[in-house]
Amino acid sequence: MRILFAIIALLFIPSFSHAATFLFTAPQSTIGIGETMDVAISLDLGVDEDVNAVEGALTFDASILELVGVNDARSVINLWAVKPKIAEGGMIPFAGIAPGGFGTVLVAPSDNLAGGNIFIATFRGIATGKSTIGIKNPNALLNDGLGTPASVYVTNFSIKVSGEDVGAGRDLPVTDAIPPESFVPIVAQEASVFEGKWFLVFQSNDAETGIARYEVREAGGDFVPAESPYLLSDQSGDPYVTVRAIDNAGNIREVALGKPWYKSNVFIGILLLVVFSVVIMNRKRLWRRRGH
Repeated sequence: MRILFAIIALLFIPSFSHAATFLFTAPQSTIGIGETMDVAISLDLGVDEDVNAVEGALTFDASILELVGVNDARSVINLWAVKPKIAEGGMIPFAGIAPGGFGTVLVAPSDNLAGGNIFIATFRGIATGKSTIGIKNPNALLNDGLGTPASVYVTNFSIKVSGEDVGAGRDLPVTDAIPPESFVPIVAQEASVFEGKWFLVFQSNDAETGIARYEVREAGGDFVPAESPYLLSDQSGDPYVTVRAIDNAGNIREVALGKPWYKSNVFIGILLLVVFSVVIMNRKRLWRRRGH
């Protein structure tokens, strides 16, 4: 993954250099059992410095905290190689790219999730104790056109879970009736990906609650869970596929790519033959009625 990560980062263009620090921003450091709190993961950069790629794995004590949500709705990362998502085991891997790079704009979760956040993780307290939140194997690449690794540091953050209700970060209903942004799936072929077979690349964004998952349907089949890149069953290079982007509120954006079966050249040819045959038969009937 790191080799691919570095190669992709080389595609994006220049700026400056030096160190970067992963920081965690939260409204407080103590919650009660059963309560939730948002923690924003951000990257602090020096003056006049940009990066265009980040990766790592968020870590926490899963016996004390439960990860109940991941929101990348306002992330500076718009191309995920490894999209952060809910997983078991106290770890959230992530790797993503920001074409053009980004600098320091730190914003707290209360500030509408905007600015330089990588993503927001929502935790629920499930047992008394203290959990350290950190990042394993952190990496960032400078936006210098060379994919130069930045010196990366992590400032860990601790959440204390008490046995009493401290009134912090309760679950609030989220109102989101807006589907994810429109997007264009791309059919591609690359020798180093899926052994040179045809695959599908897709990426949408959702500014309200973030993308929860994607689904793909090929030809007349059923929708199946999918991640980009997606290996196509139809290896013709001209498939008919439908991709769904579904946000965390359940809203769906559906995009079709390619020709449906009823617009294929084969079907059109058959249809023309049928029409031609009907016309000929009608002419023959008309000719017979006239006594010829």
